[in-house]
This record gives sequence, C-alpha cells and structure tokens, in this order.
Amino acid sequence: MSGLVGHRGLLLAPAGGGGDPYWANVVSLMHFDGANGSTTFTDEKGRSWSRNGSTTVISTAQSKFGGASLRFGTGGSRLSYPHATALQPTDDFCIEAFVMVPLYSLNTEILG
Repeated sequence: MSGLVGHRGLLLAPAGGGGDPYWANVVSLMHFDGANGSTTFTDEKGRSWSRNGSTTVISTAQSKFGGASLRFGTGGSRLSYPHATALQPTDDFCIEAFVMVPLYSLNTEILG
C-alpha cells in the first residue's frame, strides 16, 4: 500500500485521507482530535460513534499526533456503531492504530 503517511486513529480500509486515490474505499477514519473530556466521536466519513463506558473520552494528556487521543478507562470501555454493511468487510481489509497500553493493564483486549 503506497501513500500511507501519518494516519492516526482507526482506519478500516486500504490507505485513506486527503487526496488519497483510495479514499472512496475508506470505511472509517478516526483522528480522535478534540477538546479534553469530549464524548463526541465522529469519523471522517461523518459517522457518529457511541461510547460504552463512562470513562471513554478524548484526552489531551497524551497523544501521538494532533494534541489529543482517545482514552479508554475501566474494563468494558469501547466505541460502537450501529449495524452497517460497510463495517462488515467481505474482502481483504486493513486496521491501523497507534495504541499505548499501560503496564498495569495485564488483560487488555485491543480488538474484539
């Protein structure tokens, strides 16, 4: 995959963003930028994702890019989106993410 530069957040398709020729194939691209404590999670395709768990928030305490990131708190915290055919790929797909797992998180599930 060429043209994969500086993406942050969740990407559920081959390369995406900006002038990328594969942008039409991108299903969800999430930057997790925003104000500290925000509970609004909208991807670059306009989908609004819901949080499960009251401690799932945008945090400016630590980030890889852009000054903010998604912070999951206690067990069971996650983002979800109602059923959508686009989020059920039937062919090859790619998921990209920068993930920091604290040392004390021994039983952390990243995707499931």
